[in-house]
Amino acid sequence: MRDAFSREGVWELMWKGVPAERYGRRGDPLKIDCGYGNGRVRLFHAVTDADTAKLLAFSYPEMKQGITREEKKESELTAIFEPSDADESAFAEETLKRAEIVIAKPQELAAIAERARSELGL
Repeated sequence: MRDAFSREGVWELMWKGVPAERYGRRGDPLKIDCGYGNGRVRLFHAVTDADTAKLLAFSYPEMKQGITREEKKESELTAIFEPSDADESAFAEETLKRAEIVIAKPQELAAIAERARSELGL
């Protein structure tokens, strides 16, 4: 992720290690990899397995409500996910979708970073 966002010149403008407890449940140890806000809060997190998908699906709905309440903005979390094991991948994808988390493959990062550049006015 860092390479894609750096190529578009936005990595330095992005938030890193966004604590879930900032917007969600107190004590939640999850830290979202990165994100930015400009009209809408966009968050990004690498998902490598079903456990990470479950963690995001558990924490993000409360974060989303907190972002709406605190920032007065809509939010979107994109899970950067490259499936490996078919059964685990199906479970992870279904889990993410249930929590309204967008799923993107690593090869989509260039387009995602380009959108970030545009949305951040660069």
